[in-house]
Amino acid sequence: MRKFVDQSIIRQANLAPAATRGLFLPDGSQYQRNDDSVDRKSEPTIVTGALALDCDLKSRCRLVETIRDPEDPGRLVFLDWRDGEYAIVRQFEYRGRIYLPSSEGAGLVSHLTLPKGIRPCGELKELLSDLRTLIKEFVEISDRDFLLVQSFILADWFPDLFESVPYLWLIGPPGSAKTTLLRLLSCLCRRALLVGDIRAAALYQLVDSLDSTLLIDELEVGGSRHDSEILRLLRTGSTCGIPAVRNGRLYSTTGFKVIASRHLPDDTALTGRAVIVSILPSLKELRPLTGVEMRRIAEEFQPRLLMFRLTRYPVVRDFRMQSCNLDDMTPRARQLARVLTAPLQGDEQAQADLIAVLRECDRETQVERFLELEWLVEEVLFAIDHERLPDGGRRFAILVGGVAGDVNNMLERRGEDLRFSPRRVGAVLKSLGIKTRRIGNLGRGLMFTPGFHRKVHEVARQLGMDRTHIASISGVENGYGGAPCALCEEFGLSAGLRYVDPAPRQPRRSSSSHIPLFERRNHDSGPVQGSDDPVSAERG
Repeated sequence: MRKFVDQSIIRQANLAPAATRGLFLPDGSQYQRNDDSVDRKSEPTIVTGALALDCDLKSRCRLVETIRDPEDPGRLVFLDWRDGEYAIVRQFEYRGRIYLPSSEGAGLVSHLTLPKGIRPCGELKELLSDLRTLIKEFVEISDRDFLLVQSFILADWFPDLFESVPYLWLIGPPGSAKTTLLRLLSCLCRRALLVGDIRAAALYQLVDSLDSTLLIDELEVGGSRHDSEILRLLRTGSTCGIPAVRNGRLYSTTGFKVIASRHLPDDTALTGRAVIVSILPSLKELRPLTGVEMRRIAEEFQPRLLMFRLTRYPVVRDFRMQSCNLDDMTPRARQLARVLTAPLQGDEQAQADLIAVLRECDRETQVERFLELEWLVEEVLFAIDHERLPDGGRRFAILVGGVAGDVNNMLERRGEDLRFSPRRVGAVLKSLGIKTRRIGNLGRGLMFTPGFHRKVHEVARQLGMDRTHIASISGVENGYGGAPCALCEEFGLSAGLRYVDPAPRQPRRSSSSHIPLFERRNHDSGPVQGSDDPVSAERG
């Protein structure tokens, strides 16, 4: 590594345009250039974050990072990195445009955690070990959570390389050192900004203007309009290319974020985007994290972590994970795994350990997903699709109201007080791509055609559902899943259970709202089973 000073990239900003000579208007007067006609390419562009230039080559890339001037920390400068060589410059020109760093005194830039340069980061295992030792000095968390926090810190230094980014959510009771860990992470994360209270308007403005890792302490949300807007912005802030619109302007809310709160919000769509670390009060005598310690940690680790980004950028950019390692995980968990394991290339054991932890977290998250309406509707349809009638036949249709009734009955059996209307369930069916149709004068319903059976299995696979989710507890314990299903085998939903085709049972009465089990002829029920049923030809 060699420091270079390339004078060709150092220019003066706001150069006066050359006088225009020899140009005349139709009336014979000489043309005079005004300010509005100045070539805008000569105007300086203010850069608050970083730029990745000339990255079309596979192994080469020019990275320009905003840092604090090593000789004058109160001033911001650029570190221009090219293939292991770098220069520290106050401005640079690229393709006819001049770039300047933000003024240190402008806005909140002075509160960002920025490195003052770069220094060797060491081998990956050495860096992971140093981070682990550092965190242990100030907080007590489990080995599993250590790996999650370390991986998050390293991935946070490559926000421009991922289509979606995770959040790190710290939860625990008062006195559990959540704030201590949050303050420690503000010394280690890239362009960190630590805030204790935030409004929705400030959230999108801060992330958009500062290109920062936002760390929010004590975010407790309720049911107010303000809280709902915060949660909505956080949901969209994990995926690139989805800006927020405020007052006719577009704002990017995408970026790594760390959030500390006593409890998780009742929003599985949001918490599914987060790596969750639970912290309890410690009985150990831990080292206090003072302001002096925070400055020391930042001065030691920020240059090392920036060097880690610069040297590992092409490797992380070109990382492709073997999908076979993640087949049993939900789509959101697979996204988390790809982001968090990318910086760990070169340490296969650390990658394997992290995937094992994420797989365990995914199973825990799926328990919370059982209350999502999309999951509930699909679970009901998946169960009905594998249900046999007492005479050995199979159902051939069900009303949307019947699906809603089964969903609500299932919630009641599980002790939940949620209830959903047929209209709401119908909207979810449409979102899942399962089409309803009119069934005579009974209303909207689903016909159990071969296409329907295949669609139900396809949605089950996409949601991470398999036969263990509809089998009885005793059946799962004994490795028995019920009747065999060719589609379950085709879509990989058998979950390793044994399947036996049961003998037909004697018919018995049922109060279910499925067609054709209705035996009460009224406006709420479907037709009884028989040859006069207008849809009986679909049975089978």
